[in-house]
Amino acid sequence: MGTSGQPTSCPSRPSPQRSCHDRPARPRHRHHPAPRPEDVVRAGRELAEAGLDSIEVTLTTPTALEAIAELRNAVAGTCAVGAGSVRTPGDVSAARDAGA
Repeated sequence: MGTSGQPTSCPSRPSPQRSCHDRPARPRHRHHPAPRPEDVVRAGRELAEAGLDSIEVTLTTPTALEAIAELRNAVAGTCAVGAGSVRTPGDVSAARDAGA
């Protein structure tokens, strides 16, 4: 740790002169809010065709369960479909029933 409490180096940049915090943040995934099931299916098909092997639909998305069911059918065999923002046992059951 440096004097600021931040690490002085990290595995991807082992130089003691550079910190993990010196590099710009790059998103590891993209969040695409799409409220209508047809929007989710369209975006999901495009992502699957581009080579993505899994897609998460957050349960905070309006009509998420319907979107999960439609998307799972649309990309069956090419891409896994999961549910995010699962907070309760009821959410788990509903997501499973929708095909996540």
